[in-house]
Amino acid sequence: MEGRMDAVTTMLDVLSGLDSVCTDTMVAIVNDRGRGYASDSEAWAEIRATLERVKEKLKDAEDCHKEMWKSIKSGDEDACSALCQQLYRELALCGQLGVQGSAMCRIAVMGEDAAKLMED
Repeated sequence: MEGRMDAVTTMLDVLSGLDSVCTDTMVAIVNDRGRGYASDSEAWAEIRATLERVKEKLKDAEDCHKEMWKSIKSGDEDACSALCQQLYRELALCGQLGVQGSAMCRIAVMGEDAAKLMED
């Protein structure tokens, strides 16, 4: 049971960290844009573009994963290791895009109040 509690605690720590990163990302997005979203339609379009990038990167990750299996079956350990590193990068980018999309959603919910996130 102790191992399970450690895993739960770790996940809660990860979620807390993600929330903090999401908040920092919100500030960065608003500062970069100079404002929040002018409308729900604008927010939807921006979020849609991010979702499309996530889909692309997930497809790249899936392709890399398939290639890893091929290298495992052929006994090519060097290729498997290189593909695992590539898969790490693809999935890390998916995570980054996920945080970005989450931040965009939070900005959209804030409406005009998003401007308060801007740093002076």
